[in-house]
Amino acid sequence: MSGGSGVLVEHPEMAHLALIVAVLLLIASTVTAAAFTLYYSYPVSFLIFAILGALLGWFYNAPPLRLAYRGLGEISTVIAVGFVMPGMGYFVASGTIDLWFTNLMLPLFCYGLFFIVTVEMPDIESDRMAGRENLLVDHGLESGTKVALFATVLATALLITIAYLGVFGSTIDLWPLVLFSLIPLTIAAYGAVRDLQQRENVLSQVKLNFAGLISFVLVFIGIAYAAP
Repeated sequence: MSGGSGVLVEHPEMAHLALIVAVLLLIASTVTAAAFTLYYSYPVSFLIFAILGALLGWFYNAPPLRLAYRGLGEISTVIAVGFVMPGMGYFVASGTIDLWFTNLMLPLFCYGLFFIVTVEMPDIESDRMAGRENLLVDHGLESGTKVALFATVLATALLITIAYLGVFGSTIDLWPLVLFSLIPLTIAAYGAVRDLQQRENVLSQVKLNFAGLISFVLVFIGIAYAAP
């Protein structure tokens, strides 16, 4: 969700076009969600879920809420990445949000935090110029890397707990997901001890973080797809 401020700060003439595109996409997503709900006879809660998700993304930057400018950017992104986006996909596939998904929300929230911290890493100066308030603007890059490490450690711990307790019974083996969660954890640990004074190193770490996160997400999708 972050990152766009750098482009608009450097090219303010694009602001009007960006607004038009954003409004059109918001309208298109709402219309599509309404059509899907009616055509497939999904519950009204699905449409409400979709609209609330769209509004969360809209008010990340847009007035009057401007969440990213009030120190709420990380929280809104954690909700979006950890609940709204995967929840929407799960809702479409299963027709509801059930215990299978809700048990995985907490580790997904952790990865949402890892994601937004990674996105903010190369944009500290542009976010500061744009007037945003976020973790890295307020506390610096070093604090951000520590939060990223904490998020991945907590995510792995939660996945281990869920797998060990056998929440999903014998039908789903979560241990491969636990194993792959060590990839973003290891990369985050490297970032926490790495010298990130040079921008080239920051950009390199961002690429590593995303590579680790994408690897984990692909395995997660595979396990979710195989679920009964």
